[in-house]
Amino acid sequence: LETLPPDQKVLRTLDLAAMAIRALAEGRPLALLIDDLQWSDDDSLRLLRYVIRSAGGSPLFLMFAIRPEELAFVNEAVNVLADMERLGLVRRLKLDRFGQVETADFLRQVIGGKIDPGGAAAIHAQAEGVPFIVEEIAHAYPDAGMLQQIDRVWTLAKNAERLVPSAVRT
Repeated sequence: LETLPPDQKVLRTLDLAAMAIRALAEGRPLALLIDDLQWSDDDSLRLLRYVIRSAGGSPLFLMFAIRPEELAFVNEAVNVLADMERLGLVRRLKLDRFGQVETADFLRQVIGGKIDPGGAAAIHAQAEGVPFIVEEIAHAYPDAGMLQQIDRVWTLAKNAERLVPSAVRT
């Protein structure tokens, strides 16, 4: 690669990466799951476009999670999706945030027991219905003593909503 001019070096790198992905898919179907596509760097997105265009009949499944309100600012991500739509490869699923009832149900599953309605509502409000944040809170609060089991019901401590788990803060 060192002997190639910069533009040919990029194309050769993309080609080698696409060949590697196709080779992986030859042995068995391959799934690539990419969360928060809108935060991808342009080179990674260009590689995805190249793979999509050159994968042909390879058994390759691509799944992207995207925040549509942020997608408009990422030109290469828009290009990837436009290419896939032109090829008839896109199936869109819209996932909404949890409502209060769904948050309470999810909390019951994560913490393994009933949670008091006020605590579930407070966690729902803090997480704004985002399942990842609900789960992080459900793990962080008991460890910090902010969510305690009293008479087999998980109860939120006073001012617990002020504690923000580090994974959420990051």
